[in-house]
Amino acid sequence: MLSSTVIRYLLTIYRLSPDNRPIPSVFISRQLNVTRSSVAKTLSQLTEENLVEKAHYGKARLSPLGRRLALQYQREQQTFHRLFVQLGLSPQSAEQEAMTVVSALSPEGKQALVALLPHPMPLASGN
Repeated sequence: MLSSTVIRYLLTIYRLSPDNRPIPSVFISRQLNVTRSSVAKTLSQLTEENLVEKAHYGKARLSPLGRRLALQYQREQQTFHRLFVQLGLSPQSAEQEAMTVVSALSPEGKQALVALLPHPMPLASGN
């Protein structure tokens, strides 16, 4: 299982660049509200793990593996977002809570949470 930090970075990069063009690390820094040095360190780690490809001038994009994982987590996030909206949370709160669930719970934990629903909805990722 990937760490919550890695999942958050994958989702953030995916959202900032749905066409997978290289994006400046400063965009990632602003979106995640972390320092540029923290982004640089994490991007180096993600590059070593073959999840991100670093381009010139501090730009990065998802590798094919990173993109597949980001898409999976994006679908899970959408599933939980819909759930939290149905439970009465605002769209903004639902998005934050869904991100927390996706990045913090194991696949088994996410499945268990979905199973508690009166009308269970499958996780979009198929987990």
